[in-house]
Amino acid sequence: DDPHWATLWQGSVALAEEVLSNPALVRGKRVLDLGTGLGLAGVAAGLAGAEALKKYGRGHRAAAADRHRHLRRQQRAQ
Repeated sequence: DDPHWATLWQGSVALAEEVLSNPALVRGKRVLDLGTGLGLAGVAAGLAGAEALKKYGRGHRAAAADRHRHLRRQQRAQ
């Protein structure tokens, strides 16, 4: 079985959908993603325009998601 942290939780999916549907909730704000299941909610917040994003997670998947978000921001800034 996958470790507990490697599960994409339905609560994280719902929160990510809400943030992406209503980006004003996080745009320009500081966001803490703590225990939302693979950091999906944090990734969604970053894509929706959160300025300061702190994610607490484990594993290479979370790190890859952070790198992807950073690269997308750089592309948008150009």
